[in-house]
Amino acid sequence: MPQDFYSRISEEATIISKLKHPNIVEFLDSWKGPEHTIVILEFMKGGSLLAFINKEREIKFDVWIGLAYQICDAIQYMHDNGYMHRDIKASNIMFKDKSYKLVKLIDFGLTKAFTKTEQPDDSIEYTATGTPAYMPYEIAKELINNKKSCHYTCAVDMWSFGVLNYHALTGNMPFMGEDAQENLVLAKIVKEEINYSPLLELNLQCAVEFISGLCCKDPESRLTANDAMNHVIFQGLRK
Repeated sequence: MPQDFYSRISEEATIISKLKHPNIVEFLDSWKGPEHTIVILEFMKGGSLLAFINKEREIKFDVWIGLAYQICDAIQYMHDNGYMHRDIKASNIMFKDKSYKLVKLIDFGLTKAFTKTEQPDDSIEYTATGTPAYMPYEIAKELINNKKSCHYTCAVDMWSFGVLNYHALTGNMPFMGEDAQENLVLAKIVKEEINYSPLLELNLQCAVEFISGLCCKDPESRLTANDAMNHVIFQGLRK
């Protein structure tokens, strides 16, 4: 195993072991050898949210909003505890079982911890990373200029969460493109606005307002995890 990959796996295991939340995959154990790291996590029997979306094509609002609340709760927990996930997407959400009611966030390979002097809204220079279709505006605009690092905050997770909401409710991504057309997708994120007509056709004005707040191109004006948890869209679901 290459040393850099080994180090990343070891770091991911350390991060997961510290995260204790009902909507984050449970860490069970790990073993570190001279060349390998084995991480044991709970078994998620229900498959990925991506597979569920592909099967259903679009998730009914009343079903989705309960799942979205769980995901947002996990994101808020991470931010409150000094971590940003940096790769929120449908394939990184798993169902606990085939009742399809409980979801958990997985894959912390890109997760970044804040330093002791940082706050969630401090803009720090980090590696420009993530999945292109879910990439936030502030990272996309730097990547199309061939920059490998840029300043951003945990607001990047909220943009990706907004894209996830759009994907789940419409069955499509707001910024489309083939996997091989990464630069085209990034350019669309930077230059285009989200087309909300599919949501309006479903009479989901509340979802439009929610997603537009999450996918605000100005990260300082974007909904925080706390803002999102207290949004009217989750009325009746709050603990």
